[in-house]
Amino acid sequence: MRGVMRGVSSVRRLSPYIKYPFIVSLHDHLRRLYGSDIPLTYILEYGNQRDIERAVIRVRSALKNLRYEPTNSEDVELSSFYIGLTISSILGRWYLYKYVDVESRRSYEYLLGDSEDVIVKVAKSFGIDLEFLGSPRDVCGERVIIGYDNLTSKPKVHCFQFRMPITTYLTGISKLTTERKWKLVNQYIKEGYVYLSKKEVSRLLQEFIKHRLLNLIPDLSGIRLEGSINEAIIKLREEVPIQTSDSSESYKQSLKVGDQIVEAAHPPCIRSMILALQRNENLAHHQRFALATYFINIGADVEQVVDLFRHAPDFNEKMTRYQVEHLAGLKGSKRRYSMYSCDKMKSLGMCVAECGVKNPLTYYKRLLRDLSRNDRKEPTA
Repeated sequence: MRGVMRGVSSVRRLSPYIKYPFIVSLHDHLRRLYGSDIPLTYILEYGNQRDIERAVIRVRSALKNLRYEPTNSEDVELSSFYIGLTISSILGRWYLYKYVDVESRRSYEYLLGDSEDVIVKVAKSFGIDLEFLGSPRDVCGERVIIGYDNLTSKPKVHCFQFRMPITTYLTGISKLTTERKWKLVNQYIKEGYVYLSKKEVSRLLQEFIKHRLLNLIPDLSGIRLEGSINEAIIKLREEVPIQTSDSSESYKQSLKVGDQIVEAAHPPCIRSMILALQRNENLAHHQRFALATYFINIGADVEQVVDLFRHAPDFNEKMTRYQVEHLAGLKGSKRRYSMYSCDKMKSLGMCVAECGVKNPLTYYKRLLRDLSRNDRKEPTA
């Protein structure tokens, strides 16, 4: 996505219902427009054509990584947002994850430039107990001394503008635990609250937004519609061919990395990351590094490793290829990167089982040896 970075003043002039349409529940939106809940598929076939056309633009922008410019109408943006979510679900799982990923990232960019009061309002719409600690005259909030300047001996002060309960924080970081900076031990905690900067709160809210949207609309991939909306859906599929098929057989084939790789020998941590990709989930930075270096070190080539990541909603082939080539020692420093040790995997929250080895590569080689021995054994009479 090319981003929606705007000046702070222009962000704040936009209506919150345009920037964050999900703060109005789907139930409330439908009741206000139609007097009761009605199937979204009905709206697609018989609803306001203006809203449907805007929704198609919204979906197309997300799928093709184009910048989406909202209108000035709250009603149009609310309707197009939810209709777009429905269209994405009809298109299929990969499209839905892509749409939600882009929408949540757009919200994150808006939150960064928005007022503290609006950020609290967005959090409240999710039932999140978020408290702004500052004031109109002083947005710093909680001041904490984090060290002293070596030359002047003056204290270095860090500002925490917000705080939230520890339990809420732990829920928000459930998908971020592989990044050390989010671990609870690395946070400033006082009286049962985690203290956070505006940027950190915006990132956590992005995770809450993503989780809600992915669980809001049921799987509609088997739905068939009539009329112009069906033609629009067909056209979207043609414009943005799916990166991967939803079938389990397709996953099995696309994740089979060459004849020299034995899938049955992968350690549990690697299988876990592959399963996440199968579910069209984005992997965190350390997970991508671990998965790429693992396959590079067991003999996969660049093309095979790049193909692994095509399942991710935020897949960017050019960037992924460059990063994999860099890890393989073909670009940059020309140094081939090693796989994380098991201790490192544990510290990053990526270890899912006690395997009795010091490195995932050791697990693979040991199991590969055992499988080879079993294959060489003659069958008993």
